[in-house]
Parts: sequence; structure tokens; C-alpha cells
Amino acid sequence: MTVATPLSPKAGVDKPEPARRVPQSGQSRIARGESHLWLCGGALGVSILMIVGLLVFVFGQGLSTFWPGALIQVKTVDDRVFLGEFWREETYKPSPELMASLPPAIRSRAEQELAAAGGESRRLQLRTGNFDLTNVHFTWIPEFMVEERTEPADAMLLERRAWGRFYGYPRSYRVDGAVVATGSEEINKALATAL
Repeated sequence: MTVATPLSPKAGVDKPEPARRVPQSGQSRIARGESHLWLCGGALGVSILMIVGLLVFVFGQGLSTFWPGALIQVKTVDDRVFLGEFWREETYKPSPELMASLPPAIRSRAEQELAAAGGESRRLQLRTGNFDLTNVHFTWIPEFMVEERTEPADAMLLERRAWGRFYGYPRSYRVDGAVVATGSEEINKALATAL
């Protein structure tokens, strides 16, 4: 009986190269699942981008609640005054009922502006608040009704627990019925120290 002994590597003789893995005939990348791997990776990347985009959108819209915009006061041609925050603006076609309800001088001016603009007008929406006084939170004002638009420095926005936001001009600051301050500068100083 002969026993085979392993051959010892000879000096100066290279080891044979390991065989490369060659796909068997008929086996494609799809069969090995490579395309599915890339598809899953791409779907994961798109999902992460969508989540980040949604978070940016939610924070952008939500944080604007804590930093209200500038207050604007709009005086209309029929001597009404609105105070609030600019909310949005849009193009619309005024109804015949609205045009018929306008006083004659305003109606002719509005009809001229509408004719020049192809029957459409712009209107702006103000968040006017003061729901306990007006029963509305927002007011639409057609552009042809606006006589003057200003940003009053002494107007004030107060966030209340009931009835929502209050827009107005402070006349006095009272504590337990006693007047502590009058005038917008004194009231602002008194509020700053009280809060």
C-alpha cells in the first residue's frame, strides 16, 4: 500500500491562479438579482428625499404661525377699513350680483378696470380675526375696491385663548381696572415688563 504525500511547493514556482467565477451560460444579471438591489436602493433614496421634503414643508408652514406677518390696513372706496395680515391673493371673475351692488361711481370705475383686464380682477384675502366682533376670520377684498393700503406701526396683534386673534389699536393698558399706560409706546413698554 502506498501513501501519497503532499507535494511541497517548489521554490520559484508560482501558485496557480484561483479560477474566476464566470456566470454560467444563460444566467443574467437579472437572475442574480443585481437589478433588484439597485431598484431597492433607488426607492430608499427617493423615500428619504420625500420624508425630508415633507418635514421641510410642515416646519415651513407651521413655524409661520409663530412669526406672524406685518399687519396691513386696507381702506376701501366705500370707506370701510380692514386691519389684518395678508393671507393670499388670487385672480377671479366678479359676479354680476357684486357689480350690481356697487354704488354707481364705484361700479363705473370697476367696470373700466375689468374691461381693461379681460373681465378678471385680483382680490386679496386678509386674516382680519376679531371673530367675536365680526363673525369672520378672513375677508376677501377686490382690488378695484382698494383705495389705500398701509402698514400702521401702532397696530397690534394679540393671540387670545378664546375667539382667536385680535387685531386693533391699543388705547390703554389696565391692570385690575386701573389704567397703567396709554399710547402705543407706553403700552408696549408696560406689556414688555409684564410679560
